[in-house]
Formats: sequence, structure tokens, C-alpha cells
Amino acid sequence: MQDIHNQPRGRFYFYMALVLLAIVVGGFSKSFFLRSGDLSELPLTTHLHGVCFVLWFVLFAVQSRLVASGRIKLHRTLGQFSALLAMGMVITASIVMRAAYLKSVSDTPAMLVFINLMDIMVFTAFYLSALLLRHSAGFHKRLMLFAGIGIILPAASRLMTILEISPFAALGLLIALLVAVIIFDLKTLRRVHKVSIICSVVVVLKIIGFLTIGQSQAWAGLVQSVLG
Repeated sequence: MQDIHNQPRGRFYFYMALVLLAIVVGGFSKSFFLRSGDLSELPLTTHLHGVCFVLWFVLFAVQSRLVASGRIKLHRTLGQFSALLAMGMVITASIVMRAAYLKSVSDTPAMLVFINLMDIMVFTAFYLSALLLRHSAGFHKRLMLFAGIGIILPAASRLMTILEISPFAALGLLIALLVAVIIFDLKTLRRVHKVSIICSVVVVLKIIGFLTIGQSQAWAGLVQSVLG
């Protein structure tokens, strides 16, 4: 594990974590952090989701820095808090997703459900896999990174809107993050790590699903029958 401590390659995850955190803070700046009006107008679950969401990305950056500096013991201790935040994210995201659909906060509520549902499923799969493979540094750190990348699309879309760019540009940003990991693998391993391949394929399939299934009438009908 010496190659990931006090090495530029170890800092790659820290820098990527900072990029993800910047996207989250920037994307939700107007609707949450710098929201005009009374924050009490938002439901409690929305507040809890926002807090868990942001804290998870903050902790991910901290954890990445701890690993890069070789402070593994503290990293493992804080990992328990990360698990609690992840659980809170999934639970509150499910509640907020249903509430948003019932209130029709989007012009395409069914598509929003698809995006959020896929985010919850992908994050849960990547995060749990990272926990199960925590003793394998190469697998663990990549799975954690992809867990963050896998749920960045909503924040990235909002950031594009704030910057007066088409929200679909967020898809390009998401692909750029995947490419950055692949380039890092090629530079440090001379090959693409199997985790990077599998996770990238899953994220790309999620994008394809969003552009096809998520916008279909069949999906809209299914969501309406389930969520009301």
C-alpha cells in the first residue's frame, strides 16, 4: 500500500473529491446554501438529505486526504461516520424523491424519479461494494470515488443551469470525470483497473437509461401507478 501514501497518485483521489464537492456546493448554492427566502419552507427531510449529502462529500475529501498522507487509522475511524451518512442519504433521498414527484416540482417528474432512483441504486451498490472490499485499497478507493461520481448528475445539472448552460452539458461533465479516472489508471497502472471499467459502464448505462427509458411514456405510467 506504500504506493498510495505520500505519492502524487494518492492525491489524485483528494483532488477528484474536491472537484465533486465543488460541483455539489455550486450546484445547490441557489436552491439550498444561498436560497432566497425562508429555509424553513423546505421540508425537514429535504434539510436532512442536503446535510447528509454535503457532509458525505466533505468527508470523502477528508478521507482521501488522510489516505494520501498515510493516516490510515483515523481514516478507518471516520469511515464509520461515512457509513451513517450514506445510510441517511439513501433513506432521505427516497423520501424526497417521492415527495418531489407528488408535488410535480419538475416538468418531467417521472424522468426525475428515474434519475434519482438510479442514483440511489448505483450509489448503494458502489458504496456497499467499497465497504466489502475495504481491505483491497485499489478496489476500495475507486469504488468510493465512483460512488460519488455516480450521484453527481443532479448537482452538475443545477450548476449548468446557474451558469446559463444547457443542463445536458452536465452529461459531458460526468463523462469527463469518468475519462479522468481512466487516464489516471493508464498513467499509473498501464491499464484500466477492472473497477474503473465496470463502474464506468454502469454509469454510462445509467445515462443511456435516462435518455431512453426515463423519458418514455411507459416509464411515466409505471411511476404513476407506483407512486400515485
